[in-house]
Amino acid sequence: MATNSLPNCRTMNATRLYRLSHLPLALLLVLLLSLGLPGTLQAEVLDDATYRIFLNGFPVGEHHLRVERQGDRVIAHQKGEATISLGPIVITRVKQETEEILEDGKLVELNITNTNGYYNEKVRHITARRGENGKIKLNDDGDRDHVLPASALPATGWNPDAMQAPVLIRPHKGRPSDVPSDIEITYHGEERIDTPSGRVMTESWEMEGDLDARLWYEKETQHLMRLVFRYKGNRVEYERQP
Repeated sequence: MATNSLPNCRTMNATRLYRLSHLPLALLLVLLLSLGLPGTLQAEVLDDATYRIFLNGFPVGEHHLRVERQGDRVIAHQKGEATISLGPIVITRVKQETEEILEDGKLVELNITNTNGYYNEKVRHITARRGENGKIKLNDDGDRDHVLPASALPATGWNPDAMQAPVLIRPHKGRPSDVPSDIEITYHGEERIDTPSGRVMTESWEMEGDLDARLWYEKETQHLMRLVFRYKGNRVEYERQP
């Protein structure tokens, strides 16, 4: 019995190999990638958060942030929307979507789409690319080009390294601001704040000038916990949700 079963096993294995050899190449690649072979690029999630947006203390929308590391690059995606209403009547709506690609802490690519209005939307595109010489070419919706140093960073809130950059890119207008001549940045040190997740120890920063904002980063993770700024005389707050 045992002797007779060995050839059958070999025959079955040979048949399986024969069938695998005739699978389409694309399917074989999918099978190999699904096994998690060494060398395949896996994204590491560095942060994934939702923020509630308040205007003068009233909730008006949500903002989503996801930061991933892919090899030598860090990619940050943000998407937010706020709707301003007077009772059942919508007055205006503000939407923003951003993508940032960083390599070794320096900006490689930036794409921002700002949409304002509800009945008559106005869309503004802001882009930035790092050139071969390392400098950044910033374009404000096709109207104007700016050449910035490689150390410039977007002032999009999530990245605490931007608090020490010599040039900041303003995400709403797409214009550069020099530090400290256009924007003065102050480090206020450690501060324990109340959040929807409880009391959290943070490090607090403040920007004054072309941008007026206060930012709180969780001390250990350096994740953005809260952002407060002034917009057309109104107080806007982003608060991280549990």
